Amino acid sequence: MIMKKIMLKRNSYYLATLIFLLLVSCGQNFSGQQPPTAKDGVLDLSSWDFTQDGPVNLRGEWKFKWMEDKPEFALPDFDDSKWETIKVPGYWEHKTGKGQGFGWYRLKVEMPESSLSNDILSIYLKEIFTSSIIYVNGQKLAQTGDPGTLEQETRPQMLPVLKKIPDNSITNISIAIKVANFHYRQGGVFGNSRIGWLKNIYQERWYQDIQDLIVLGILLMMALYHFLLYIGRREEIGYFWFGLYCLLFFNRLFCTSFYFERLWPDADLFSLHLKLEYLTLPLGGV
Repeated sequence: MIMKKIMLKRNSYYLATLIFLLLVSCGQNFSGQQPPTAKDGVLDLSSWDFTQDGPVNLRGEWKFKWMEDKPEFALPDFDDSKWETIKVPGYWEHKTGKGQGFGWYRLKVEMPESSLSNDILSIYLKEIFTSSIIYVNGQKLAQTGDPGTLEQETRPQMLPVLKKIPDNSITNISIAIKVANFHYRQGGVFGNSRIGWLKNIYQERWYQDIQDLIVLGILLMMALYHFLLYIGRREEIGYFWFGLYCLLFFNRLFCTSFYFERLWPDADLFSLHLKLEYLTLPLGGV
């Protein structure tokens, strides 16, 4: 009887692992061409084919202006040649020397002729610490929180952004982002930023969400399973601790995947998010 339970448990783990590996292996088939990176505030995609080569990471050297705020910074024809450059993705401490403050990011994208197709061009920004306004060719595209120049003017919000780029912006694209951070130890444009066809980026996000949800489900089932084992056999304290660790990992993945913000985008959840995420650090070392 005990051996049957052990075999059932082991087979369940094997099945869950197999499903996860199958989903990881599923994806979009592109050419595998190495994408270019931004240099001195310019990302040259003139020879890139979004249909054959897929979406591109907006990584590299962006133009950056620290602790200065002017409306013309959002305009596509603004001269930012005298601005410094900053690495994206990344935090701005290595450039500014401190985490709290505000600044502007700018990037010019030279688009290929293939962008003039019937597909929908879009931009995806996963993590901006901790509030932002995003402009494309001078038009406000999205906003997370309220980025101000003072702490009392700023409302933090960590929310991934996936937006369609306006049709009149397809041939020449200028991206400008005002970022403010007064509620976290680090600030800047972080995470995975992408540009490409909406259907491809959406599919990438869908695969990632499915993988995360499977892992979350496995962690939750393992936690409940070991808690039940502990209830039945109180002398086996290891069941309780293993279940607790599974629950802590579940909580951290749930928080870092921004499911709170995506489920309730209009709620002020930044403080709760941080408390739940960092709660796993001291408890995990117990």
